[in-house]
Amino acid sequence: MNLGVEHGGQDPTEVVLLWPPDAGALQHQVQAFILMRRPGRVLVAVPDGVIEEESFAAWVSTEDGTEPLVGPSRVFQVPMWVTGEMGSLVIGEGLAAVRVLDMSLPGVGGLLQPMGEDLEFDLVNLFQVSDPGAHPDFQDLLSQVRLWIDTDLGERSDFYTADEAEIVEAESTPKTKTRARGPGTFFFPSNAVWLPPGRSTCFQACCIWD
Repeated sequence: MNLGVEHGGQDPTEVVLLWPPDAGALQHQVQAFILMRRPGRVLVAVPDGVIEEESFAAWVSTEDGTEPLVGPSRVFQVPMWVTGEMGSLVIGEGLAAVRVLDMSLPGVGGLLQPMGEDLEFDLVNLFQVSDPGAHPDFQDLLSQVRLWIDTDLGERSDFYTADEAEIVEAESTPKTKTRARGPGTFFFPSNAVWLPPGRSTCFQACCIWD
């Protein structure tokens, strides 16, 4: 599955993560969302507790010094949108634990597949049991992820969406005065609107270069 920034939009992309990547291993199918992208890396959100943390930890380093499949990760507590009695999405009770992982490309691309209607959801570990339409509240989750990026990820702080990649490309054309690229910072506009049925992310992400 091609997950380069040129193939992404500003909305989280729903996928199925196949884990672990070991050849011949029995793989879990886990509902996941691609939250943010940058060249060579993506941020992937999965329900916490489905896969043991030690299983991810086994892939955070490599013997040959190449980029590891799994980088930093963190668990966030966020509200969930769930399917209500009338079939529309409503905010569920309580908070759900969501693990966000920094994963490398193209390696993780072979472990992801589109979330299609022909998928047997009974075999997929979902964010909400028996509710394939449920998903984290992206407004809350992305706000926390932004803070994590700004404060903890250091040199990994240049995550951006495909829309932002177009902005960077436009700034680097010969007709445009460019500035030196520094660590990226995300912001959310005050007029952002959350639209749960379309799974829009509530923001038009932009990158301000220091």
